[in-house]
Amino acid sequence: MPPVVHPPAAAPLTYGSYLRLGELLALQTPLTHSRHEPVFIAVHQCIEILWKAAVHLNDRALADLAARRLDGVPRALAQVCGIIDETTATSKLLEGLTPLDFAEFRDALGSASGAQSQQYHLLEKQSGFSRVGHDATVPTLRAAFLGLLVDEGITAAAHWAPSIGLQSAPVDCGPIAALLPLYRDPALTRAARIADALFDYDNALANFRWHHYQLVQRLIGSAPGTAGTRGLDYLAQTLRLRLFPELTALRAGLVQGATR
Repeated sequence: MPPVVHPPAAAPLTYGSYLRLGELLALQTPLTHSRHEPVFIAVHQCIEILWKAAVHLNDRALADLAARRLDGVPRALAQVCGIIDETTATSKLLEGLTPLDFAEFRDALGSASGAQSQQYHLLEKQSGFSRVGHDATVPTLRAAFLGLLVDEGITAAAHWAPSIGLQSAPVDCGPIAALLPLYRDPALTRAARIADALFDYDNALANFRWHHYQLVQRLIGSAPGTAGTRGLDYLAQTLRLRLFPELTALRAGLVQGATR
């Protein structure tokens, strides 16, 4: 009989093999000899991985909202806020670059641009920001929350914009009296907690956009972005965007006693 050949025993799992660090750490491949380019690459790769995690958690929050499993939604959104805050902190590592440091390798970027980030675009779409108009087939946090409000008796929410256009004028919040029960009616406590979590989510994204604007201003000023993008001019337009402007207007109504 031929000898029995046993397959080699699987190597024990280690920190490095679990995280596949050998592959991960080989992915930073600069195109120039600039000592600053490896840091630039690593920072952006970290941000992309964080965006992927945020998209994953948003999927969970959207599924819970759709199934009306409301208790876990604030926690999931708080985790996403933490991730967005971490992307902001990670991007600040590039504040150590001077314009001359960046110029050492900027031309090598060619047609590559951060505006091409598919993970960030997916996060925008999940949130309820729209680049080409509202797509009713894609679940979003804004549309899901408005649907929840309608189910909870705040029927005026059915008439509010289901998405926020990235190229459009700020949303007219209209009368906010219909939203006042959200914080005054004890039966709406769970919806109010989700509203607070979404307000924080909105702030986290706005904070990221603001710090990104400042970083671009620091590195290239008013020069066009790579790949022919509009650079600072476009980023300045995004600073006014709010995913839930109604929740900001609601706070004014609560503290001023407004019933308009």
